[in-house]
Amino acid sequence: MQLERHPDATSFLERAGDFLLEREAQHNLILGLSSRLRVEPRLFGEEPYFASASDGDRVVGVVMRTPPHNLILSMIDDDRALDLFAEDTRAVFSLLEIADDVADNLEEAIFLLGLLPAEAVAGDLFTRVQDLS
Repeated sequence: MQLERHPDATSFLERAGDFLLEREAQHNLILGLSSRLRVEPRLFGEEPYFASASDGDRVVGVVMRTPPHNLILSMIDDDRALDLFAEDTRAVFSLLEIADDVADNLEEAIFLLGLLPAEAVAGDLFTRVQDLS
C-alpha cells in the first residue's frame, strides 16, 4: 500500500480518474472540483491538496482539499488507505485542523452513505485520531 501526493489536478485525475469514474455518482464532487482546478488551479486562493492510495497499480482511495474547505474523501476500497491519508494529512496540515475535519465529516459521510451506523463509526474513528496525536 502506498500513498502518492499529486502536485496538480491534472496528475491527480490521470492517476485516479478511472477509480473515481467507476462510482461517478459517489465521486461527483471530487470529479467536478478537480476538473475545474485543472483550468483554474488557484480557484480557492491556496494550493489544493491531492493524494491517492494504491495497492500495486490499483487505486483504492483518494482524498483532496481546497483550502479553506474540509477534506473530501472518496469511497475507500481498502481500509489501510485511511491510515495513510490520516498520516499524510497530519504531515501536511496541523493535527488540530484535521482532527475535527476527519472526526466530524468522515463519520457523517459514512453514516449518510449507510456504510455503518453512526455509533459504530464514532468510537473507532475517535480512537484512530487519538492514536495519531
